[in-house]
Amino acid sequence: MGPATAFGASPTVTSRRFSHTAFVYETDQEYVGAAVEFLRAGLEAGEGALIASPRDRQALLRGALGPLAERIAFLDLGAVDRPAQAVAVQYAAVSEQLRRFPALRLVVGVDPGPPDNGRLEWRGYEAALERTLGGLPVRALTAYDARCAAVEILRGPSPEPQPLPGLRTIAGGADAEALREQLGAALAAEGVAGRRALEALLAANEVIVNALRHGEPPVELRLGREGGRVVCEVIDRGPGFEDPLAGFDPPEDPGSAPGLWVVRQLVRNLEAFRSPAGFTVRLWL
Repeated sequence: MGPATAFGASPTVTSRRFSHTAFVYETDQEYVGAAVEFLRAGLEAGEGALIASPRDRQALLRGALGPLAERIAFLDLGAVDRPAQAVAVQYAAVSEQLRRFPALRLVVGVDPGPPDNGRLEWRGYEAALERTLGGLPVRALTAYDARCAAVEILRGPSPEPQPLPGLRTIAGGADAEALREQLGAALAAEGVAGRRALEALLAANEVIVNALRHGEPPVELRLGREGGRVVCEVIDRGPGFEDPLAGFDPPEDPGSAPGLWVVRQLVRNLEAFRSPAGFTVRLWL
């Protein structure tokens, strides 16, 4: 690979007022040069600026920007380990900056981590970021380090969900409370406790309620382990939905976070698909 390279069939995507350019770099110099030029142009035009990345990337840019760094907001993504969280915290930070500026330049850098940390969860991250920020006056530059990031994962489509033979039916019916209770008992039997169990129950409850309200009962719950991770499936007989990015639309009311938006924040990954058993929402816990 040569110098910093844009990827994808359409590297710059404009959605209403949002524009997005992604590139891959092989050296720190490439990264710093592209990011500083991008940010400087925005500052000179009176726009706000936000750098959302791990701290080592931030330190590189602070040093190169010099006094200009005082005019830029920084968001540490080092502790973010799943795409929905990365998108959500960026949306909140961008919204805060747009209260002060008419438009914003955003530099993003994420690292999905080693393969055993579930890189496949990051498929579609680029599309999710565009979906969430699509209505905002933001120009985003997403930068990926070819030396450590699985770029094909970050930009690639989500893989087709496969059957998980390790899952078993633990409950069924049309009573949301009874389904929650049976799920709670099954999670405890799997050793899922404390905050992790609470988050799993909250996420599953949102999906169960949606299935009972918009799908076709009865609802079946399946639970088990896959690759060392606990997985829960909520299945109903309704038509379901087609949108693979459902849950990446930010809440209209900043004080609330309804439906699948909240589910994506609570679980490691969400898949929705049709199977012979019915419409399935699979939650990786």
